[in-house]
Amino acid sequence: MIFDADVPMGNAHGHHEEKPATAAELATALASVKLKKSRSYYGVNADDYNEVYPGIWISSQYFAKSIPMLTKTGITHVLNCAEGSHFMCVNTNATYYDKSGITYKGIAAADAPGYNLSQHFQECIEFMADARKRNGKILVHCLQGWSRSPTIVAAYLMQCEGLSARQALVRIRTMREIHPNQGFLELLTVYEAQLRAALQSKGEEKRASNASS
Repeated sequence: MIFDADVPMGNAHGHHEEKPATAAELATALASVKLKKSRSYYGVNADDYNEVYPGIWISSQYFAKSIPMLTKTGITHVLNCAEGSHFMCVNTNATYYDKSGITYKGIAAADAPGYNLSQHFQECIEFMADARKRNGKILVHCLQGWSRSPTIVAAYLMQCEGLSARQALVRIRTMREIHPNQGFLELLTVYEAQLRAALQSKGEEKRASNASS
């Protein structure tokens, strides 16, 4: 599911970034982005839910728990990045959405700089990719839609759309107010380095195969 090895990371929108940005550079980039003026849908504050990429929405728990709102918006898949009944969690599960026909996935992730959110990247990316392959609309949410969920969406955009961490976060930030914690920004820089290394390795294998054929 990783993007084409012949396309350098960062080229998805027409330019190449020579090296991954640091966490501090990502934070600076986010702070410099001007948020697009949003609109209100169905009488709900538009700041609570935003389409940040075609077919991908981010929200807080409030929109995620409103099945009538989800249905009106056409959401087909929900990814809860804060599943659980403890503080800072959102206590929903597959049963909650049973009668709506919405496909659900949840991960019990903490919004803490020391939490290794990257352990969930691949399973979440695969869930999102499957939803989009089926022409679905996916909502990715956490408690406030500020830290956990945008980090997961950024990881998806990096792996499946070829964006750098900076490009992914800026794209999301253009459409929604987000504040990934410092630890999550650092995880994205590490993830970008891993994706770049995988791309380089795949490219070298392809060139070696072409040379020997």
